[in-house]
Amino acid sequence: MNLVPAPSGHLVLPKRAARAAAVFVVGIVLAACGTMHPGQAAVVDNHTISMAKVGQRADAYCAVSLVSAQQQGIKALSNAEIRRQAVSDLVTMTVATDVAEDEGVTADPKLYSLSDEQSAQIRRTFAKADPDQVVEAILMAQKTYALTIALGAKETGKQYDEKNADELRAAGEQVIAKAMKKADIQIDDRFGLDDTTAQISDTGSQSVSQENLAQTPADKLPSSQRCS
Repeated sequence: MNLVPAPSGHLVLPKRAARAAAVFVVGIVLAACGTMHPGQAAVVDNHTISMAKVGQRADAYCAVSLVSAQQQGIKALSNAEIRRQAVSDLVTMTVATDVAEDEGVTADPKLYSLSDEQSAQIRRTFAKADPDQVVEAILMAQKTYALTIALGAKETGKQYDEKNADELRAAGEQVIAKAMKKADIQIDDRFGLDDTTAQISDTGSQSVSQENLAQTPADKLPSSQRCS
């Protein structure tokens, strides 16, 4: 799934004290072993991306993706793929934002802002989902694109226009990719991604057969594993 817009337009997600202390101690032990803390989907340097945030973004991606998929006769999508895309995009956005701050560049609002009419259209289209989360997901995707363009412009020394958008985007993506390799990134194993967000398995879950998951059509997956 790709939510990034074309350059020419925007649109085509109280406990008992003793128990609390025990959880705290377990957290320290797990951290010492290099394991993700409970509730964390990813950590990027000093930034934490929660499972809740990934869940919200995945729900928004599911709603958006299904509109296009159903137009092609596809009734369901793999929830694992949707969640993998969500955490990957959140990690990328976090890295891109940090690099932009370090480089002193800002995203051009014209490349990511939504007009009132566009926002209203999104809310009408996705009224049965969570419209606020869908708007947020689309804005994040567009701002990531805008930051990528800004970083590419600084890297190449060229000003953005629609004719060189692809060139600047490619240059910006290289800048972000290099930064991701240097950053301290940890992603929960259950997403099946390495620390550069490249997929290394269908799922990191020990309770799901990777062979069966890969061979099972999305619309045949259990309801908890599909976006529909």
